[in-house]
Amino acid sequence: MDFMTSLPYWGIIVVVIINAIIVLRSNIHVEDRDDEAQPH
Repeated sequence: MDFMTSLPYWGIIVVVIINAIIVLRSNIHVEDRDDEAQPH
């Protein structure tokens, strides 16, 4: 029963980790946009 009750908490942790990875990747995209804004 303890394992079943802990599943929602593990799911939240997994979602938080996935969101952190998405944020890190989005920060890289923002830097790329800054580079594109500069005239070549």
